[in-house]
Amino acid sequence: MNEAVPYSRKERDDLRAASAEGRRLDCPRCGLPLHKRRIDTPPSVGYVRERTWWLCSGCGGSLVLDTSPTGPHS
Repeated sequence: MNEAVPYSRKERDDLRAASAEGRRLDCPRCGLPLHKRRIDTPPSVGYVRERTWWLCSGCGGSLVLDTSPTGPHS
């Protein structure tokens, strides 16, 4: 996999919208399906946020999204 490269604002907005609609997340740059990695909240953090790191194995695109434990991408 290439080094993680953040998406542009428009790419992030499009991916957030796709996630909110429950669609599969595909890379807006190269079209490959994004792979997800759950980000665990350290015990020292006083609040709980469910986050997922989405990565493209083709071009190295990278995005972190807040997710719901019952949402489509948890």
